[in-house]
Amino acid sequence: MLMLVARNNKPASELTSPESGITVEVYTNEPGIQVYAGNFLDGSLTGKKGITYNQRASVCLETQKYPDTPNKPAAAEEVFQHQRLALQVHGTERQTTKYERR
Repeated sequence: MLMLVARNNKPASELTSPESGITVEVYTNEPGIQVYAGNFLDGSLTGKKGITYNQRASVCLETQKYPDTPNKPAAAEEVFQHQRLALQVHGTERQTTKYERR
């Protein structure tokens, strides 16, 4: 779990492939990013167009609140502060995430 927060229009996370040179930047107003890299895939699953899902063949970045926030007072307080501010300013809370390829 990455615990990063985007500030001043800077990415919360950035991934670059050394093979292709492709870079993906993630911008979000969420406090955390869950990283899934397929570490437990073993090639036994097949997806669309017959593509086999091999270990670490791709990566997923899921922006979210911290996992288990209700049971972690420090993390919960940060999340609740963010939610209170959003409600005061906008009357609602909005989660925003943008993935930008460079």
